[in-house]
Amino acid sequence: MYGKKEAEAHGLDCVCYVDIDVCKQGSVLHGLRVLSFDQAREKYGDFNLFLTPDWEKHDEIVKYLIKNGLDKERILNAMEECAGCADLDSSLGVVSTGLFPCCRIGDDMNKPPVAWWEDSDKDIESTVLQYVAVRDRMVRQVRDAKECQCAGCAMIKTAYRPVKKKIEKLGLAIETSCQLSCIYCCFDRDSRRMYGVSNGSHKARDYDYKRFIEILEWQGLLDPHRLFNFDKHRSIAKEFDYKGFIEILERLGLLSVKTTIHFGAGEITINPRIDDILNVVEKYNLLVYTNAVIFNDRIASLAARPGSSMNISVDAGTRETYKLIKGADAFDRVWGNIKRYTDCGVKISAKCVVIKENSNVADMEGFAVRAVEAGVSELRVSTDHYMQIPLTDAQMRLIAKMLCLAEDNGLHFNFEWSIKADERYKILRYKYRCT
Repeated sequence: MYGKKEAEAHGLDCVCYVDIDVCKQGSVLHGLRVLSFDQAREKYGDFNLFLTPDWEKHDEIVKYLIKNGLDKERILNAMEECAGCADLDSSLGVVSTGLFPCCRIGDDMNKPPVAWWEDSDKDIESTVLQYVAVRDRMVRQVRDAKECQCAGCAMIKTAYRPVKKKIEKLGLAIETSCQLSCIYCCFDRDSRRMYGVSNGSHKARDYDYKRFIEILEWQGLLDPHRLFNFDKHRSIAKEFDYKGFIEILERLGLLSVKTTIHFGAGEITINPRIDDILNVVEKYNLLVYTNAVIFNDRIASLAARPGSSMNISVDAGTRETYKLIKGADAFDRVWGNIKRYTDCGVKISAKCVVIKENSNVADMEGFAVRAVEAGVSELRVSTDHYMQIPLTDAQMRLIAKMLCLAEDNGLHFNFEWSIKADERYKILRYKYRCT
């Protein structure tokens, strides 16, 4: 039954089973006749085939099918065991500057392939085709262990990977200004690095960018012809043809009913085009990143469907720390809205970005208590993705106590990639001691 459900999840209409076991041929399984390979070819001609066996037999079966005249292109979920990256295979991020497969662009990480809107005069289909060509070339280079932009990335692993690449995670950057001003926000990243501002400092939030630009202009250090034009690219985001973009991806066969669309890099609940955007994507699974300052009935309805969910960073267990980190007094409102979403049946991951401001018992344990009371499905632990400052031993002990409290109340937890393997090990060891 798993194979039939999996095929249908890819939007396929199943007409029969094919099996080389003569004992099964002629029987009926889950309402479908089991045929031999020759019988299926005689009845359906050049049929498409969806493999269901375990991967240990995958190569053997693919070789058998090809040997018996089935074009490999007609094996819809053919796999190959090779080096690769899940994001490169099946992710696509869309921002006002272009298309890319992942956001792992820290100082010590790779620079993923990008297709810029400007390179194709902002024509959507040309940019998509350019991206697919760049991605496919990179996939081959990674598979063959050749030098490329992704070489050395920790995400490259050897595994069974689909021959036909489908976009399973489509990230749409909403790029709407947020009501909050989180002190770890990635939009402050460059200023913090450039001026040595420490993690969790308000200097990044309060920096006088206008005065800084004026000084550079006065010193003659800026070339207006080579500067990145933020206003120009923001206008692309405001005018972006979401409907046309999704239709092109569908026509090119890059999406499936398993595709999940991620909304991030901006607050969707205050986007003036929210209804138009949701109209375009409502048939797909959604993962909505929001600050939950505003409750939206339609998002609640869509996110409550099986396969959809929400991710909300709260980062505090006390009102005072929330205001300190977020720059707004919305602590009670946010937790109240989270409870409203879960009451609608939405699966929510409540996220805590651990920085020095919330590294205390009141906030760590308070966060877990609030998450349990709000009925969230999962507690996620992260650090500042961009500053990548290692956790202290005291912070790891606090996280362990928070996870103990959450787990004692039936709440699952997970670590984001910024929590390193050795840090996870220590946190889980401390957690084991406190259980």
